[in-house]
Amino acid sequence: MRVTWNSMLDNMLAGMSGAAGNVQKYQTQLATGKRVNKPSDDPAAVIRILALRSGIRRAEGYLTSMAQAQEWLTVTEAGLSRGAAIVAQAKECAQRGASDVLTQAGRDIIARELDELLSELLGVSNTRHVDRYVFAGARNNAAPFAFQGAPPTGYTYSGDETALGWEVEPGAVVNVNTIGGAVFGGADGAFAALIRVRDDLRAGDVPSLGQQDLELLDRAHERLLSAQADVGARARGLDASKDTLTRLRQEYHSLLSGYEDADMAEAIMRLQIAETSYAAAQGATARMIRPTLVDLLR
Repeated sequence: MRVTWNSMLDNMLAGMSGAAGNVQKYQTQLATGKRVNKPSDDPAAVIRILALRSGIRRAEGYLTSMAQAQEWLTVTEAGLSRGAAIVAQAKECAQRGASDVLTQAGRDIIARELDELLSELLGVSNTRHVDRYVFAGARNNAAPFAFQGAPPTGYTYSGDETALGWEVEPGAVVNVNTIGGAVFGGADGAFAALIRVRDDLRAGDVPSLGQQDLELLDRAHERLLSAQADVGARARGLDASKDTLTRLRQEYHSLLSGYEDADMAEAIMRLQIAETSYAAAQGATARMIRPTLVDLLR
């Protein structure tokens, strides 16, 4: 088989190009820390890398949703806790007002304390998170509770009973809101209880203060505590889901690193081999190129 000069030159150039490509490949691995920098580096690994990156993005999206849900639940639980504390203070006021030794002037002073507690309760029932009222259902762009009269003789609720759900896992939706009308409103709610205690204090109705009002306050207090416990249970469920998803994301990252990251010691060794091969290819090519007329004249 006759070997022409052009074919030898083509082979030499191809060899030099391949050697230079290897040098560039390992230089890129060392610069980026990645074994796979383009699909041609490892087509099979690229498929797994893309799938794992997609899984990581989904996991991070759900973790963000969980964090937002936890924030809402935390704000809601704090509001319910403060509401329960206000009702407990109102019960102390009722017990003091039921004392036979207390004068009507003293009961009027306690009644003014109830008005202050009612104002504070209104603020709690209109608690906001990121400019949304947490006890208003889906109609959360405006304050759900308002007083009627001054001093207040009643209240209105303009929210609704829509549950707000956050998708925290594929197919898993957690309701994050608590309906304010069901917690603070109604005949056994905190607003009705505090208004009645205040009115009975002003009227000097000691028997009611000592029995019916205390029972009403207990029911309102129990309603708030029950709602708080429900929120706490949902928050604990979210914590467990968050821990599971966080571990899954870490596992995805570990698998991705196995497919994608470069072994730096091995990359250094292979770069040295590639550089040696490239230098050898250059030397062989230089020796095989025939002298030109200019070289003969030197």
